[in-house]
Amino acid sequence: TYRYTQALPELRVPLYIVVGNNQRLDSHEDLYVTLYNCSVDRSDCSRCKAAPQHFHCVWCQLEKETGCVYENSCPSKLAVATCPSPVIYSVRSNIIGPVVSLPS
Repeated sequence: TYRYTQALPELRVPLYIVVGNNQRLDSHEDLYVTLYNCSVDRSDCSRCKAAPQHFHCVWCQLEKETGCVYENSCPSKLAVATCPSPVIYSVRSNIIGPVVSLPS
């Protein structure tokens, strides 16, 4: 398990083992892993489903919170297989001036 607070979906970090008082056990300077946070920039189900599949993100409907999480963090019965259709509350036009229709 890991946590990071940066608002980045991916974070590349060095990986090494420390023993005692900050003594590194390995000698590789170029060993890195990529941490992935499914919830960053995935505020709705469709954005969650658009995450790269190899990160295993799922849209999870927990009692207290609904959101995009790593699949092992969501009980299987709460993971949403298909996103619900969007609900459109209003449509706003950015057209300034009269609308002209051209003959077909």
